[in-house]
Order: sequence, then structure tokens, then C-alpha cells
Amino acid sequence: MMEAVSFEGENDISYEGSESPLPPAFTLILWQSRAVRGLKLEPGLYLVSERSGAASSGPRQCAVVFALCRPLQDTCARNTNSNAIKRGDAESYVELNELRGEVWQEVGRWVGYEENFSPASGQWGQSHISYLTFKSLIQLRKVMSTGAVLLDIDDSSLSSIAQKMVEELLLKKEIRSSDRDALLAILQRRRSQFDSNSPPSSAGIEMQTFSVAKQRDMVDRVEASVVLSGVVESLQKPVVAFARLRDSVVMDGVLEAPVPVRFVFFLVGPSNSGMDYYESGRAMASLMADWVFSLEAYLAADEKDLYTAMADFMDCSIVIPPTEIQDDNMLKPIINFQKKMLRDRVRPYDTRIMIGGKGLVFSFT
Repeated sequence: MMEAVSFEGENDISYEGSESPLPPAFTLILWQSRAVRGLKLEPGLYLVSERSGAASSGPRQCAVVFALCRPLQDTCARNTNSNAIKRGDAESYVELNELRGEVWQEVGRWVGYEENFSPASGQWGQSHISYLTFKSLIQLRKVMSTGAVLLDIDDSSLSSIAQKMVEELLLKKEIRSSDRDALLAILQRRRSQFDSNSPPSSAGIEMQTFSVAKQRDMVDRVEASVVLSGVVESLQKPVVAFARLRDSVVMDGVLEAPVPVRFVFFLVGPSNSGMDYYESGRAMASLMADWVFSLEAYLAADEKDLYTAMADFMDCSIVIPPTEIQDDNMLKPIINFQKKMLRDRVRPYDTRIMIGGKGLVFSFT
């Protein structure tokens, strides 16, 4: 009999092996998502990367990669996701689906920035930088350490991918044999998307000129990540599975737009586990929308690389203590601190990323 895993009480699920309990659930992390302004490369040059087991010298940092040199926009900078030759100059698009009743309901979408659907208004909200609870990232990282990771699978339907993911969970004894058919049926339930109408704009706020749907539809190359998260009471504990397709493929009825899918992820489990499936689903969607993590996920040779990329994401994030913010001006010092962290996130030389046989060099203004 497998032991049920709870994320409540005194369980040791703290970051980097610390024995201290989790911080309060309302502690926030500001997600490091903005593209670095002023990043310059020689005109006409392009980057090529490929999967390799070669290790870079020096302490491990978060890698930033451009697949094709092009000027960054002065407004609404986004996370250009550039993952190797097969992907070319590809943006990362993510949809989060939450299990509600008998359907998977789309509740969030990302192209660098996040948009959430409001059932009350029936509209998509304004684009914003993702803010994540520290607890959701810790819980996600813990459950990922025992989950199923499938890399470079050759499938063209979400149904067949889900079947392989469930079989891998069964092989790892993360689920019981009696869970198999029910879990597979749940993963294959109908998906419901809202229309792609952009939120109403308001003058004077730059972020309100950015639209995830418009950005997704205007670029030439975009690849998607499908994130499924929700409560499944029949399971004994939260389980997670991550799949990377060898070739991205358009899947009918899976996304609100015909975007080729590269990654599939699901997190499901019982409600009494202490896991907030919606917030942890948002955390994974934010990871997949991040251009650096998505690159590392594409280049990962095994699950260890994936876990390391998750740790790097957390290292490059900012924690806001649970202190009341009485004025917006109190947040302004974070901006310069974040810019410094984004510069530190660049790894100037990476053996996987080359321009004309030479390592990439970045300059900032």
C-alpha cells in the first residue's frame, strides 16, 4: 500500500533541503519573465543550439538564448523562446486547463505574460507578470522529483501521450493498477476553451496594450505547452507527468488556436493532500512560459536536467515577505534589483549555443 503524501503539517518539503517548515502560503515570488532590454547582437547573425551532455565551465547559472537576432520591441517586451534548430525562432505559448466537473476548462494563457479568464465577467483579464506563491513552487518541485518524465516521444494525439504518461506512472508505482483506467479517462475528457477576445484596453497603462492572443497569432513560429491540473479524489497522492514531443504537432481540439504542441504536463491528486492544484498549475505554466526554462526543458537529456532548471528558475526569482504593501512606490526598488538578477541570469558562454562556431557574447545598455 502506498503512503498518502500530504503537504500540510511538518513535512519536509522546504527548498534546497532546509529543515525549516514552509513559509506562509501568501508569501509571493515575482516571476523573472521580462526579456532583457538593450540586449544586442551583430545584425544578421543567428544562434544554433543542440542537445548536448557537455557541461559549461564555472558555477551554473540560468542560460539566456536567442535563436534569431532581431530587435527587441521597446514596449511590451516578451520572452522570446528559442530552442535549437528544429524549433527555429519559436515563441512559447502556454495554456492552463483546470479540471472542473466533467471537462478540462481553460483558465489561463501565457506568451511571456499571463492572462486569466474571469467567469464573473466572461472575459479575459489584462496581461500581467505572473506572481506565484513560494509554496506552490516548493510543492511542484517536490512532486516533480517522483513524477514521470518522458522525453522525445513520437505521438500526435493528446490521448496517446496521456496513455504513455499514465503507464510510466504505473511503472514507477506512483499510482495503483486500479487507478490506471480511471485516470486515463479523466485525462481524455473534453477540453473547453473560451474565445480569444482580448480584454478591453484602458489608456495610460503600457501592459494593457499587450495581448497574449494577438501576440500568439502574429508571430511566424510558436510552440505550445499544455498544462492540466486538478483534483482527482480517487488517487492516493498528487502525481505529475511531463512529456516532451520529438516534433511539435498541432492537436485538434486541444488548444484554442492551431498551435503545434511541444510539451504536455499534468498534475492531479486528492483534495486532502494540502496541494493547491490551481496555484501549482499556474506555477508550472509560468515555468513553461519562461524562455530560459523552456529552453532547458527542450535541451534536457534526463529528468535531472529538468529539476536543475526548476531550481535555477527559483534562484532567479524574488521573494516578497508577507508584509503589507501600503503604497505602490514601495515596490519600485524591486525593479533595479530585478534588472541585476536578469543580468546575472545570462550565461555568456554555453557549449550548446553557438554563432559561427563561437560562443555567444551578450552586451547590455
